[in-house]
Amino acid sequence: MTTSFPQPIGMSASWDPELIKQAGEVTGNEARVIWHRHPDYGFSRWAPTVDLERDPRWGRNEEGYGEDPVLTGKMAGAYIEGMQGDDPKYLRCA
Repeated sequence: MTTSFPQPIGMSASWDPELIKQAGEVTGNEARVIWHRHPDYGFSRWAPTVDLERDPRWGRNEEGYGEDPVLTGKMAGAYIEGMQGDDPKYLRCA
């Protein structure tokens, strides 16, 4: 069992990259715990899409951070940094 976060479109409404980075840290830490318990599962995790969600007819728009390129870049970057961690040699997950 892992932590469940709001959909990325809702998380981006916070306008808080540091908060999104903390969510990424939780995801990365949980990936490590799962790997220690089940080494066959690996470190790969699905993350929110980085595509710009400009047209609701495309579907699955809730998986992205919205239609603003600056906001999407900042939020996606923060989440990925949180997931990977800041160790210069080891990634938490990929």
